[in-house]
Amino acid sequence: MELVTQKEFAALVGVSPAYVCKLVKQGRLPVTTGADGKAKLDPAAARAAYEALRDPGRVAANALGAGAAVAEPAPAAEALPASDPADAGRAKPDGGRGGGAYMDHRSERERLEVERRRIDLEERAGGLVKRADVAQVAGETARGLRDALLALPGKLGPLFALETDEHVIARRLALELSEALRAYAKAVRESFPDAIGEPMGEA
Repeated sequence: MELVTQKEFAALVGVSPAYVCKLVKQGRLPVTTGADGKAKLDPAAARAAYEALRDPGRVAANALGAGAAVAEPAPAAEALPASDPADAGRAKPDGGRGGGAYMDHRSERERLEVERRRIDLEERAGGLVKRADVAQVAGETARGLRDALLALPGKLGPLFALETDEHVIARRLALELSEALRAYAKAVRESFPDAIGEPMGEA
């Protein structure tokens, strides 16, 4: 039978090349020297040894009949890692369950944990704010602006009733609107001083 590399055997049984390399170094998978002088694996012998590792109490009758050297059962600490429950129903090409997917899921969990810690550090350092805090401040400042604008008719109505110069009315109305908007921008800036510049674009 044609010999295979460790990487090719890993693909056959659905695990990572690093795990196969570890088993070879520990002497749990039989290695054969290929025609090119490199260490390779006999698929039948290596599979028999691998299956014995997956189930230490199982007698590999077929492997022994083929003359394969079955490695000793792995200690409990060195047993194959259990596959992720979410990957239990995904069959591998050799009928195994979840070997390669387990490594993928573990890497993803580690990546998410690193990302979670980064966000936590930035939040503690003040680089991030919670969405709930932003929503609360936005609601409060918006209500303040609304109340200020709704108060203008009652405040300016009596003054404008006596004023006949439209230019004076326009200037006073612009002044009141500007003050209301300045107060709104200042309230937002004070709530999140690092988020925006000076109110109304002032230097």
